[in-house]
Formats: sequence, C-alpha cells, structure tokens
Amino acid sequence: MKRRLFDFGKMSALVLILIIPIGSFGAGMLGVFQGKIVRGPVAKGKARWLYVQSRNGMVRRVNIARASVEYDEDYPVSLKQQKPASSLALDVEVRITAEQEHSKKGDGEWQGREILIIAPRSEKPKSSKTASSVGRNGAVPSVRKRARIAGGGVL
Repeated sequence: MKRRLFDFGKMSALVLILIIPIGSFGAGMLGVFQGKIVRGPVAKGKARWLYVQSRNGMVRRVNIARASVEYDEDYPVSLKQQKPASSLALDVEVRITAEQEHSKKGDGEWQGREILIIAPRSEKPKSSKTASSVGRNGAVPSVRKRARIAGGGVL
C-alpha cells in the first residue's frame, strides 16, 4: 500500500476552514428590528435616515438609501401604493433587516437591506373614551367608580 505524503481532501478542508472566517471580518453584524417610524433630526448628505422606535422605547437610526421596501402580506390592499417606499411615514410599523457598518470611524451605523411595512399608521380614537376609562365589558364606569380606579376617595 502506498502512503501519500499529501492528502488533498484534508488540506482543502483546512484551507476552507481558514479562509471562510477571514471573508466575514469585512462584513458587519446583521440585525432585525421592528417598531414604528418616529421623527428624527433632518440629516444632510446622500444618506436617507429612518428612525424606528421599538416597543421598549429604544430608537435606532437606519440608512435606507439602498434598502428594498415591500409590504407584508397582511397589509391592507386598499392602502398599498405603487411604490412601497412612499408609504414610509410617521407612525407606520416596519420590520427592518440591516447590517451594522464597521468603518474606520467606528460609527457602527445601521445600513438597511430590507424594509417590510407591517401596519399602516394607527387611527386616532374617534370617541373621547380612553383605555383606562373603559370597563372590561366596554362600558364607561361612573364618576365614583373612576375616582376609585384612579386611587381617589369616593365623591
């Protein structure tokens, strides 16, 4: 039986193990976050910034200049526009996939890849009833009961 000095299979596997991680060092971290679009400061330059606030209150800034924008399949058809990017407005719920840039500046800005428009802006309530003033069955409690709910004494 001949013994080979060089095993091509093992050597190519070793080369792949060493090369693949090196290629990923240039790429930034990929992140997915969801929230509502909020107003941010006006920026100058080529970047198109979108500010997204999550449910826990955290706001992220994303450059959407090169991002693809599309609607979620559950988005109301009657509200869809020909260009989905024109639906990106305040209070619209979105899910963004972005890459965190690692530049020499070290700024770590988010560069948007995909934007999914999940829900249109929420409508303002038409009645003066607030969530805290409506009972479990939908009825508005009396003035006395509201005072007790709010922690005050009985009138």
